[in-house]
Amino acid sequence: MNGSANDTSGNGNNGTGYNLTPAAGIDGVMGHAWYFNGSNSYISVPYAPILNTNTYSIAVVIKVMGFNSGTCQANTILERGDALNSSPTGSYGMSFDDN
Repeated sequence: MNGSANDTSGNGNNGTGYNLTPAAGIDGVMGHAWYFNGSNSYISVPYAPILNTNTYSIAVVIKVMGFNSGTCQANTILERGDALNSSPTGSYGMSFDDN
């Protein structure tokens, strides 16, 4: 994170942030992280052919401040694809729960 939802890799996969609050990153620098409110904050990255891959790595550093206590109890970190379809072609994701 660099204070925006832009792709710093140079590949142009810039995102749009919704309901985010800037936060200090693991390095202590404000704007190197985002606070997600747990209900309606996210970063959306539009479809791009470069994201169609069979091999990938996903890495995140998170500080959990609470858990979804609803029926599903899934807390989504990253998701690609249709959240309403449990196994759409080309989808992947990362989440955690308190169970």
